[in-house]
Amino acid sequence: MTDRIGYWITAAALLMAMAVAALWTTTLNHDVAWYLYMIDVARHGGRLYRDVIDTNPPLIIYLMWPAAWLASISPLSSTNTFRVYECAAALVSVVIAARWLPRIWPRATTAALGMIGLTVAFALFPFLRHDFGQREHFAVMLTLPYVLLAAMDRSAAPSSIWPRLLAGFAAGLGFSLKPHFIVAWAAIEGYLLVSARREQPWRRPELIAAIGTAGAYALFLLTSMSDYFVVAKQALVVYSSQRASLSILLGMPDIPIWVGAAALLLFLKLAPATRRPVFVLFTATTGFLLAGLLQRRGWSYHMYPARAFMAVYLVAFTLALFETVPSLLAALRGGLRNAALLLTGILVSLSVRYTTVERIPRKPDLVTPLIDIIKHESPKGPLASLSMRTVIYPAFPAINETGAEWSLRHNGMWFLPGLYEQELLMPQAETRYRAPKDMSPMEREWFDEIVSDLCAKPPALLLVEPPVIGAPEGRRTLDLVAYYRQDPRFDRLFSGYRPLTTLGTFTVYRGPASPSCATAPR
Repeated sequence: MTDRIGYWITAAALLMAMAVAALWTTTLNHDVAWYLYMIDVARHGGRLYRDVIDTNPPLIIYLMWPAAWLASISPLSSTNTFRVYECAAALVSVVIAARWLPRIWPRATTAALGMIGLTVAFALFPFLRHDFGQREHFAVMLTLPYVLLAAMDRSAAPSSIWPRLLAGFAAGLGFSLKPHFIVAWAAIEGYLLVSARREQPWRRPELIAAIGTAGAYALFLLTSMSDYFVVAKQALVVYSSQRASLSILLGMPDIPIWVGAAALLLFLKLAPATRRPVFVLFTATTGFLLAGLLQRRGWSYHMYPARAFMAVYLVAFTLALFETVPSLLAALRGGLRNAALLLTGILVSLSVRYTTVERIPRKPDLVTPLIDIIKHESPKGPLASLSMRTVIYPAFPAINETGAEWSLRHNGMWFLPGLYEQELLMPQAETRYRAPKDMSPMEREWFDEIVSDLCAKPPALLLVEPPVIGAPEGRRTLDLVAYYRQDPRFDRLFSGYRPLTTLGTFTVYRGPASPSCATAPR
């Protein structure tokens, strides 16, 4: 059974179908929803990083742009069109891997190749859970063919240059999604320079294409995206104070798994025919692991690329070990057939678990009730949210799902936790905000932007996450209403709002029929 291609195609299709079903029955990731909104603003004449502001480089926006264009000519919504677009891209990556795996392991059986291919399908689909569509997902999809080419001997690489150039073009985009991903690229190229110097790896078409793509993107940023560098410079100041401690980073489960994998690779000498692909996969894993740690945030999805490549590496290493020490496989009852069935069972079970958990609404689920409030109270909006804890959620993806208008150029109060890092450690932190005259130029700029946006497009519904008096350290926030009421314009605007309902930790305010920041006539 496991020696038939149809078995592995069916198993991979099952894993991917479960992930797609879960994706279609849950709300979109809030970061992805915000990128789609940015594209919508830009497509209608807005200017990125001025009329709609994000702290991340624009490449992810341009990679998602085709989905927005397809949505404009299809009956599907922008969110559903993006789901189709992303699933198609992941499927292409899986198909490429399936076609190239026999080149990497020409002597491997169908069962062995199927085990690796099924792991790739698992890593690109159900393993993601709610992070489907994040930059990390794009990075793995775009760089996987490049990594597989690096794992091939020169004689095994495709004879046509075009697949290799396309793989290099995709990898140049994938490694450019975040500056930190360059570490993974450098690690792979460093390994090839040491281990395959006779092949002159610096002359590979895919490397030349990747360098050209990354260089063209860097030139585009320098010449056409000056607004981004202004925001990035500000974000570096704010985010420098919002880093996870070293103990939190080293306490992540990825570290001991990597140490164990490294120890096995160091102390077990694999057969020469299997050594290169295993080492390339491990090098890619290590590079992406370092990239995740260098971001210093401690967020789980930053580790997704390392975890995806680690999953593929562990299966490849196990198969290489079986080939190096045949007695291990002989000692296993049923041999490779039972090993393949065991792996299939594990991946299917994990996929069921991940997709089942994903279909359970987030606790508390604020998006669904917010969508109901918007549809009942003000279907077209505008909507605004003042929050320091959840920042972007649940306004996004509720805005995307309802088509309501958003009042702000920012997605939330992402800058305030950094500006008030020390004040938020003190008791009564909610009142420890600065008066406008005492604000730094950067804080005053953001303060004025929020007030100006609210006055230019007064929200019909205003979500405010109030502070919790006496909250423990780490949960303290400013009194955002009092903070912005220091500006007479916002004070006049907010005086017309009345509480409508509560939504989790939020108070939802309903605006008057004609909200305005202007002074009432005498």
